[in-house]
Amino acid sequence: MYEQQRDGETANLYYQLGLNAATRTRNKAGKASALLCLGDLYRLRSKYPEAEQALTDAHKLYSCVGGDWGAAAALGRLGLIYYSLSKYGEAEKMFTEANEINSRIGDDIGVAHSIEGLGDVYLARSKHREAEKAFTEAHEIYSRIGHDMGVANTLISLGRLYGQQSSFFNAEHVLMEARSIQSHIGDDNGTALTVYGLGDIYRAQSKHHEAEKAFTEAHEIFSRIGNNLGVANALTGLGQIYHSQARSQAAEKASYKIYCAVGSDTANRNEFQAAEKAFNDAYKIYSAIGVHNGTGNVFRCLGMVYSHLGRYDEAEVSFHKALAAYELVDGANSRAQTLLALGGLMYDLQRYREAEEAVTEALAIIISLRDERGQVGPLLILWRIFAFQSRHNDQMNALMQLEALLSRHGEDRLRAETLINLGQVHITLRLYQEAEEYCLLAQAICLSLQMTHQEANALLGLGASYLGQDRYGEGEECFARAGVIFAIFGDEEGEAKASDGSMFAMAWSRARSVIQGERSQI
Repeated sequence: MYEQQRDGETANLYYQLGLNAATRTRNKAGKASALLCLGDLYRLRSKYPEAEQALTDAHKLYSCVGGDWGAAAALGRLGLIYYSLSKYGEAEKMFTEANEINSRIGDDIGVAHSIEGLGDVYLARSKHREAEKAFTEAHEIYSRIGHDMGVANTLISLGRLYGQQSSFFNAEHVLMEARSIQSHIGDDNGTALTVYGLGDIYRAQSKHHEAEKAFTEAHEIFSRIGNNLGVANALTGLGQIYHSQARSQAAEKASYKIYCAVGSDTANRNEFQAAEKAFNDAYKIYSAIGVHNGTGNVFRCLGMVYSHLGRYDEAEVSFHKALAAYELVDGANSRAQTLLALGGLMYDLQRYREAEEAVTEALAIIISLRDERGQVGPLLILWRIFAFQSRHNDQMNALMQLEALLSRHGEDRLRAETLINLGQVHITLRLYQEAEEYCLLAQAICLSLQMTHQEANALLGLGASYLGQDRYGEGEECFARAGVIFAIFGDEEGEAKASDGSMFAMAWSRARSVIQGERSQI
């Protein structure tokens, strides 16, 4: 009862009294039970070293007295601790051992707990298929035995999974269902986790107001119940929202040519400062409770804030601090994302060799994780790096890999842009027939998706490929059509390119006519 009310001091006192009494009377089973409760209390209050020690001692005592249920419970809670610390290998081992014991003694709740824990580990490692199978199995068990809190917890986990898969409608649906259950049973910690999950979903959809409201509510609940890890996570979420809002404001003002430099506007600068403060506050908590993955996330976010503020030295230092933190945990995916951010910074600073090294390492990690969609970002950056260095063959290889990935996953909008870029590279290499094929395919995709502006870019490439094949009339027609589209969209730069292409085509067409006329007179 005391844990449920989060009356930590009172619960701690009672458990300590129970532990002292069991120790004095040499009651091993009683001592193990007290240690299990103390360990769980420490875990809920993010006191992980104390929790780990208490639960390890409890597991030893339960094993001594043949208390299978207690031994499995201690293992399961140790798994939760290691998961919170991003020690996924240790967490998986604990959950697997707990599941074996629970299955043997027929403890359905224990089986569901351990399977749910394994699902969390799979999700952290981007093993989405295995994670969904585990969460669904746990959800079925909880539903069958009427364990409402377990049902709600698995819905939260499924919400996180759907969010990672960008299935936001399904994610929001299951999270709202979880919240309804938690309101009914009075589970504050579960409610906070659900609200935090909704904040993540809204943030991914750039619904900044809804996300900020959700993270603020989660922060208030976590603070009230003493869940320090939850507080730090909510602060990190708020920092990400403030950062996103600042970037959106900068982009909007730049589009209207009002905004000249990041940080020059007071309101925008305040958003960046709010983000920096939230991340620093989160860092203090993560550092105090020893959650290295959290400190890594904060440093990565701070690096991105500093990059946008033009504080490049601080950004670089922050990214390297994040990488160092991820080295202490099983954080391959987080490390890859940080290397990508570092590579992007090096690219912006025109330090192309360092950019290529960072992005190539990130791509290797993502490939090792079998995350095909995750390879898109690194390949895009590598293509740009190669383009600025005029490494056309490397540029072409990166774009061809990217096009194949986008084709497999049905990402047609980005695929059209990639095909246009492939056409341009082939034109540079004077491979005009291949360029024509890529530009025609890009044009077909643009027409099917009504991407009219992008179609004009495809027509520019197509026109250039025709000029390279001495097909001046077709080239001139493409440039003329592109010019009309660019004019409709008010794209002066595109219109100028189309005009230049048309004039070039007409000039060469006239020159060819003159030459042919002279030859006919000879």
